[in-house]
Amino acid sequence: MSKINWLLATDDVSLWQILWQYFVDLFIYPENIVLENLNMSLDTMVKVRNIIVGLFVGVIIASLMALHTKNVLGAFVRKLLRDEVFSADKAVRLASTGYVTNFSIRNALKRGRTLRCVVSCREEEEHQRAMDEARLEYEKKKSEGEELPAFVPTTYVPDPDADHFYIPEEKKYQAEMRFENRGTNWLVFVGVIILTFVLFCALMLVIPEILELIDSLAGSFDGIPDNIVV
Repeated sequence: MSKINWLLATDDVSLWQILWQYFVDLFIYPENIVLENLNMSLDTMVKVRNIIVGLFVGVIIASLMALHTKNVLGAFVRKLLRDEVFSADKAVRLASTGYVTNFSIRNALKRGRTLRCVVSCREEEEHQRAMDEARLEYEKKKSEGEELPAFVPTTYVPDPDADHFYIPEEKKYQAEMRFENRGTNWLVFVGVIILTFVLFCALMLVIPEILELIDSLAGSFDGIPDNIVV
């Protein structure tokens, strides 16, 4: 009798114990399927199943990231699009958009690549122009014979409270396509998770049978002589 069947037959046992034992039997110590022709060990079976688990977890993480991008960061981008903030002279502070207390947006404006690929900071651009001018002046002095070390530009970190942000006109279409929220909500997310879980369970049940079939076919081919002439 297997451990899980013994637990089910025991009166004084909790549901969590049964679920934990099922997890152990399924992923940590799965049944030892004999695959002599494929030369696959129990460890290999565990690795195969762990890969499938990793894919399942990866789909969930990717779905959560897409949901966050579309519905949290995208809300700020769509606000700039609606207000037609498409140039540096029309750039606005975060406080005027209503998202000044949103941690995700504040952090994304400071160092996030996803949001900053379409949202520009006016003060950062001014800082970059000043660095370019300083570099030219520096190189000019070096060309005139002055002994100077290598030029090291300073990095500008945008301040979500003080700086101004906008979407450049040339990035308007990219912002509209990347941050539109159609088809990305909690209902869709739950649907994706359910569908992925169903596929995951199906793979867990089907893969051992598929491997046994392949192993059986491999064994039948091994019995065919190489010098048979048809």
